Amino acid sequence: MVEATVTQIAPLPNDYDTSLFHYPIHLEVLHFQDTCASTPGVLLDDTGNVVGLWLPFPLFHDGKPIYVGIPVSMIKPVLEQLQQGFLPKEPRLLDVLLETVSKNDATSFGVPEGITGRDYVRVAEVSCTHQALEAGDFLLRHGSKSISKLSDLYGLTQERVNLSIMRASIEMQLEVPTVTMAAYLVDRAVWFCGAQLETPYPPLHFTTRKLYSRIWISEILPGSPAEMYGLPPSHFVTGVNDKLTEDLDSLIREAAVLPEDQYCQITCLSRVGVQTTVALKPNMRDFKTVELRKKEDCQGWLYREL
Repeated sequence: MVEATVTQIAPLPNDYDTSLFHYPIHLEVLHFQDTCASTPGVLLDDTGNVVGLWLPFPLFHDGKPIYVGIPVSMIKPVLEQLQQGFLPKEPRLLDVLLETVSKNDATSFGVPEGITGRDYVRVAEVSCTHQALEAGDFLLRHGSKSISKLSDLYGLTQERVNLSIMRASIEMQLEVPTVTMAAYLVDRAVWFCGAQLETPYPPLHFTTRKLYSRIWISEILPGSPAEMYGLPPSHFVTGVNDKLTEDLDSLIREAAVLPEDQYCQITCLSRVGVQTTVALKPNMRDFKTVELRKKEDCQGWLYREL
């Protein structure tokens, strides 16, 4: 048992490392005066009631590790449904990055002086596939419920939600689509000529102009054909020879018919749309095409040579 003082409940910062495959968003966490133990546990108040979960994860901000807890109010609605024998609906979320703005700073962010007086939730970034909200929008209400903190948006289950927002000092009503948590999971990867290819992972949705394909080069093995011929990491693969490759399935089909020890053309696009074409000679004997799929129980990966 370790004593710790909660100093604030605040969102995680959005300026994350884009090399991370997973990053929690829309999350208000407990910050502490003293660093707690790095092992998971529960947080108790003075009377012994569980008020939070201690789930440390390896994130860094300004070069320092983040150690936080999750308020139990975030998961309580789901636990209550389970206790009543109901299987909760799959949680959904807005496909944007959000930040809170204090009432003292609201006017500097464009909120008219006459309606300030509370904290606000503001859209910091939108996914490149999102088409309703814009960066800079203030979320005012979800239905009749006022929005002043991130937790006011917990528990969404509808495919579309009605939001009152403020954009450029004008209040308006929007029907906004939501996405499931499954949209943020990386559950498949392909090794091709020593390059690890996968569907674009979550941070890319907020740091690229658009998703040019569903194939992202996340790693290049040293000594592989991909490294030898200069296949660029952190790029989208959009074509093999004269064939478009929109996803991993289309790339697998094209890789299967490539002749051994003959050059092929791999077309790639950067995050900002700059095209690179690489002439690459596969070495299928030493660098086979391999598919990895996450197991249904999420405990490990299934390996299959193609």
